[in-house]
Amino acid sequence: MLRVMSRKLSIILLLCVAMLLPSVATAQEFAIFAKQKVVVADIRDMNDRHLSDGVKQCIRQGIIDACTKSSDYEVYEINIEEVKRQLAERGQKVSFSTICNAIGKRADYIIFTNVKLSSSELGAQKITIYITSSLYRIATGSEIKTQVMEVLPNSQSIISSTSQLVTSLLGLEQKEDQPVADRPVGNTPINETIQQLSSDYSPKEIYEKGRELKVQKRYDEAVQYYRKAAEQGYAPAQNSLGVLYVNGFGVAKDYYEAVKWYRKSAEQGYSFAQYNLGYSYEKGRGITQDYSEAVQWYSKAADKGNRKAQSRLAECYYYGRGVAEDYYKAVNWARKAAERGDAQAQFRLGYCYNNGKGVAQDRYEAVSWYRKAAEKGHVIAQYNLGLCYEYGRGVEQDKAEAKRWYQRAANEGNKKAKEKLNNM
Repeated sequence: MLRVMSRKLSIILLLCVAMLLPSVATAQEFAIFAKQKVVVADIRDMNDRHLSDGVKQCIRQGIIDACTKSSDYEVYEINIEEVKRQLAERGQKVSFSTICNAIGKRADYIIFTNVKLSSSELGAQKITIYITSSLYRIATGSEIKTQVMEVLPNSQSIISSTSQLVTSLLGLEQKEDQPVADRPVGNTPINETIQQLSSDYSPKEIYEKGRELKVQKRYDEAVQYYRKAAEQGYAPAQNSLGVLYVNGFGVAKDYYEAVKWYRKSAEQGYSFAQYNLGYSYEKGRGITQDYSEAVQWYSKAADKGNRKAQSRLAECYYYGRGVAEDYYKAVNWARKAAERGDAQAQFRLGYCYNNGKGVAQDRYEAVSWYRKAAEKGHVIAQYNLGLCYEYGRGVEQDKAEAKRWYQRAANEGNKKAKEKLNNM
């Protein structure tokens, strides 16, 4: 009897193990395929005369390429300069160990890179660039490996060579390089990017030349003029250079570099940069998301009459992002921007009138503001205007007009508008 019970118990245990094995295998698969995160830290210029930021962007792109091609690693996007700034604001010593502590368990490794020319003269005919990268483990702060590579001074060479260097640094197998034509960087060689622009012009004149080139979509050249004026402290150029980095026009797309230039411009009181810096904080693009900081920069720009900042500030007050929720203040800022033609502010004001938030409910007024925004292509305003016509809210009921506005919203991909059209 005991022998039979023992045999049954063994069978049950075997069945349980069999059921658990797929789960164990699945857990192992997750562990195997979990990518280790690599932070791209300082790319330090070791030359007496500094290189263009284009060199740093190409190096950064090479590091990203190496990690992207790997099934084991990925780049963890964090702005080291912002980490340093926050440490300093908290009164903490800025050092390698405090930076690692600030990053914590969010990433596994950090790469530091130095760049040095073979000649101190940037205008020399024959120069090479020496790139030195060091890999550290964040948890222990210990150096794992350092690699050095000699690179030719052009974008293709810098990107591909840096990718090979980091591939070796991380112990990866070398894979075929991505064609340069597919990379989000300018085609201008670095030795052209770093050449000196004429000193016969003021920063404003250099900036205006950059604007002309940008209008012509000659972004590689526009970057050089913007950078020249920006490095001389011209706030509009600093902001415009940041915009090019955000969009990847003439340079590799880099939100962190954009934030750097936005801040330089914003701290000089340039309202467009203050708006852009606020937006970067709100969305967490190139910087740690911080609604309170976003509100501060929006407020500075809004007080100067910047309608985009006024519109974003209205949204912050409406949703309580970085400030206490306040529909009255939301309406106040939305009205300022709406009266100057901002479509989002016009929609928001219409919405507040339609729902009686921060203002007495007035659906006739709501329709008026919805229409202004809808005519500018604001999709949700188009859909809401369709609702007003379908149900006769603030306007005489008109199913044909409702269908027209639903169709315009549906053409822009609005799912609710498509559902309305299917049911009409």
